[in-house]
Amino acid sequence: MRPTLRTAAVISAFLSSLAASTAHASTMDCEVILCMAGGFPSPECSDAYDHMVDRVTSFPPESPFGICTMSGGGEYEGYDVSFRRYESGDPERYICPDGSFVHINTGIDDPIPGPATCHNGIWTETRMDTDGDIRTETRFANPQRPEGRLDYIMRITVEPGQANEYASPVMRGSFSGGILPDRVITEIR
Repeated sequence: MRPTLRTAAVISAFLSSLAASTAHASTMDCEVILCMAGGFPSPECSDAYDHMVDRVTSFPPESPFGICTMSGGGEYEGYDVSFRRYESGDPERYICPDGSFVHINTGIDDPIPGPATCHNGIWTETRMDTDGDIRTETRFANPQRPEGRLDYIMRITVEPGQANEYASPVMRGSFSGGILPDRVITEIR
């Protein structure tokens, strides 16, 4: 994801308001806010991304960032953040090829071993076996393994309700692979 001119302007304004806060312990949390708004767009954001991942994967999980202290000593509160970790059985967690659907495997009639299967269609067949018992089986069209698995979905709005408000796109990603810019969606459920 390449930052737009508007993103760069918002990041620049945000950086200038935080310029003197680098001496504070909350610097990394401030960097997470800044980098999250741009989708962690550059190598300079890798430490901030790692800090966020450490926080949300800790036990118990924490928010993506803590307190961001500004140069005057006050807490920066000019943001709204939505962040959610996917549950293991959440169909939105799996990346399937275009035109296919995800099926969360239950261990019964699963066409491919693993937590999920991608397919182009699903139907059931009812038939009588050789013992006279009626059996219903689930069938999948073109079953295949998902292309990948996501861990989280997030969005941040910096300076909400202000003239310089900036809302990032909704981003999905994995802790090991980062953000998937080509899978941007419009809302967090």
